[in-house]
Amino acid sequence: MKKLINMKKHHLIYILFFTFSFQVNAQWTFSGNLETKGIVTSDEESPFWLYTNQKGRLDKGTNFLGLFGSTADYSWKKQNNISFGGSIAYSDRNSDEFFIDEAYALFQHNWLEILVGKKHNQVLYDGMSVSNENILWSLNAPALPGIRIKTLKPIFFNENEIFGFEALWSDYLLEKDRFVSKARLHRKSLHFIYKPNQTWRLKFGIQHFAQWGGNSPVHGEQPTGFKDYIRIISGRGGGENASLGEQINSLGNHLGSYELYIDKKFKNFKVQFIYNSIFEDGSGSRLANFPDGRYGVFLDFDNKGWINSFLYEFYYSKNQSQTRPHLWDDYFNNYIYASGYTYKNQVIGLPFFTTNYYENYPRNSNTTRIGNNLITAHHFGISGFVFKQRPYKFLLSFRNNHGHNVNTGVADYEYFSSNDPRGEIKLSRNVISTYFEINLIDSFLKLDAFIGADYSKSDKNLGGGVNLKKDIF
Repeated sequence: MKKLINMKKHHLIYILFFTFSFQVNAQWTFSGNLETKGIVTSDEESPFWLYTNQKGRLDKGTNFLGLFGSTADYSWKKQNNISFGGSIAYSDRNSDEFFIDEAYALFQHNWLEILVGKKHNQVLYDGMSVSNENILWSLNAPALPGIRIKTLKPIFFNENEIFGFEALWSDYLLEKDRFVSKARLHRKSLHFIYKPNQTWRLKFGIQHFAQWGGNSPVHGEQPTGFKDYIRIISGRGGGENASLGEQINSLGNHLGSYELYIDKKFKNFKVQFIYNSIFEDGSGSRLANFPDGRYGVFLDFDNKGWINSFLYEFYYSKNQSQTRPHLWDDYFNNYIYASGYTYKNQVIGLPFFTTNYYENYPRNSNTTRIGNNLITAHHFGISGFVFKQRPYKFLLSFRNNHGHNVNTGVADYEYFSSNDPRGEIKLSRNVISTYFEINLIDSFLKLDAFIGADYSKSDKNLGGGVNLKKDIF
């Protein structure tokens, strides 16, 4: 408890949210839950799917997790709802520690939602997708503290509800202990909806992310004024207070994705086709890096049978706009924001892009950054019910890891292989990762058992455990 008491001051607001949810008021509805997870492995590190996409609660070395959370909700006039929620967790990862898992205030009104604080993203595709919402925003990292404004549902331009749109605007704070301390993350998205009838739906649009601000040990304080924010959201070059490279190009580290989702309803099931591109500069935004991106199909059956849903995803990222003069995009890495597109050493986007630790790189600094972003991967997911009673989930992934490239000048680059001796982590070129989870008890408490394994030419790793959940009020 000593570490909990000595939390940094900026966490106090989270504790206030958390405490407020316990106040007794007959007009409010309350919920609370306890969760524990135990893991045993045949190696020092867990297999890939035992710690990946776990909302940043686990890492490779976690053997135990305990979590307590609660929420308080109040609704009025049918279309208005406000929620306060929080959760605190204990993990034995690296060193024993307590940490704030969630702490937020959420307001919803008809079609509008406003979130302040940190709250995990909604789990989609029955928890089977590698990247969940899109290739740049997965369930892998902890919840980021910030503010988010979004549409709760499509807003249609006319009463027949054929054409409409969805939008999101958010800004987050990144952690202090990273290469560029206290950097910020801006996110926005705009998607258009075309729904000609009740069985077809087409959704297409764009996601935009930008890391900016903060204090770099190499480049100094980064611009954070209002004019700089305008440059960030519009992708313009920096002003006189920015580095020369960001004055010529754009201020901050920008990432984006074009997205296309096609939904079709049949009599007994629904199908969705998925496409996400990925880009970090002008060449990628012109799709000069094609076919890099995410491709998938999701089947959702109405019947509660052995197979309730099926997912297939294909990921490819080996092009990276390899044209002169810059040659490589080096996804999720950046020369100023050397910690890359991560939060608390966890990748925010596609978790097949993995981190590595390098000493004296870049520029005589010891840094955890993206060490593997040249990949091809096939991923399968199946969920259903054993004898229509016990829900299960099965994941199977085939990954080809090829490391990453770093541009060192005009038409010149340095290659880091997946098992590069300069990196602390030696990653096998070809890896098969599996995961199976089944519910054993779902009455006075919920008990799930799981097992996972990694197979490669040089190594085999097996792990498993149990997850216990209990609603307490």
